[in-house]
Amino acid sequence: MSVLIRVLALGLLVWTSQVPAGIDAPPSSPRLQQLVAAVAAGDRAAAGNFWRSVDESRAPLIEHAEGADSPDVLMTFLWRGLPDQGAANVRVIPGELTPWEQVGDPLQRLARTDVWYRTYRISRKARFTYYLAWPEGATPRTDTIHRLTAGNGLVYEAVVDPRARWTYAQERDGVRKLFSYAEGPDAPVEPFVTFREGIARGNVETFDVDSRILSNQRKVSVYTPPGYRKQGAAYGLLLMFDRLSYTSDVPTPTILDNMLADEAIPPMVAVLIDSRVTNDPDGDARSRELPPNDKYQSFLRDELLPLIRKRYHVSADPNRNVVAGSSYGGLAATYTALSNPTVFGNVVSQSGSYWWSPECCQSVDKMVFLSENAGWMIKKVASLPRQPIRFYMDVGAWESADMLLPNRILRSVLEGKGYEVTYREFMGGHDYVIWRGTLSDGLIAVIGTKR
Repeated sequence: MSVLIRVLALGLLVWTSQVPAGIDAPPSSPRLQQLVAAVAAGDRAAAGNFWRSVDESRAPLIEHAEGADSPDVLMTFLWRGLPDQGAANVRVIPGELTPWEQVGDPLQRLARTDVWYRTYRISRKARFTYYLAWPEGATPRTDTIHRLTAGNGLVYEAVVDPRARWTYAQERDGVRKLFSYAEGPDAPVEPFVTFREGIARGNVETFDVDSRILSNQRKVSVYTPPGYRKQGAAYGLLLMFDRLSYTSDVPTPTILDNMLADEAIPPMVAVLIDSRVTNDPDGDARSRELPPNDKYQSFLRDELLPLIRKRYHVSADPNRNVVAGSSYGGLAATYTALSNPTVFGNVVSQSGSYWWSPECCQSVDKMVFLSENAGWMIKKVASLPRQPIRFYMDVGAWESADMLLPNRILRSVLEGKGYEVTYREFMGGHDYVIWRGTLSDGLIAVIGTKR
């Protein structure tokens, strides 16, 4: 198992010490082996020619691993720089980062060149976000998109790979950020993610919702499909958590437009609920509201849904209604459906946080993953009579054991109780670059027109 896969499998990223400038290591990449041979033969133009090639084909380098039938490829991440330019401090950071423990694998210098690299053996089916990072102040940066604090207290500046083969943009509060990601040649196709010209588009309306029950206010965005009418047959309802993430990292309106253009799902009204609220002194409303919380369920049932039904023409048939989310949002989706089975008959859970317990999260520094109530939701499902709810669940094979194993166990408990479950494991981590593709998989699984 490669270093990268071990990191993502653990799901906890722990920084290593800095590497001295000028490390020379035998590369496993065939392209870099050719460059080493050319430099050794006295070809002074070899490094420059290599970089011109990379600027055309982009990074990371993706090459066949040994064996024609290998399930893996070699991915080589690159940076151009000399030791006195701070290049020795460059690190490659895979995936969505867990904030309390983080890892950065330092790049190595290719002998007597300005090529710095790190090669991993990666599944051909993989897809994951990555960054390049420096210790703060090691070299002047104007393109920092994240500042990451390591377990040892050091702060690192992460940037998008300037030679990235693939990127996607995130826009929040008028600020646009670019992210780099990598994928293997057999990564799952994402037919609905990219904006299409020439198709009918839905409309998105955003407004504030006040809650007397929760004593706060939040924004809600509502997507209505192309040709939406307030008369005639009611529309299915899609309720989603984490509004900002599901309008920027996951372009939900674009995905729904494309799916409707292909007639993959019936027309739906989508309600995206913000996790950022007013009256939130510690900025942690999401961690309080989305895990099983009956007060939050009262807000959904008694305040938000009546408002949505008053404003929009949505169905009362639970078979047509879906509740969806990722991480804590996946946990919330399952609890919402189980708490309101006459409203929601379908759940889309993306990397649901089924490790959760009521005592788990008193502070970020004192997370409790194993306790008497660990896997609280799994025990809850096992104790309840079966409800008429259909489930789609996915989780990353590279996610931590506390993510992967509870999802597997919950899947088995649901199936044992007689629920209809579609379950998938993808080659990736806890990452929106995965979830933007699997959202459509989940919707097709639970309400697809070809069911």
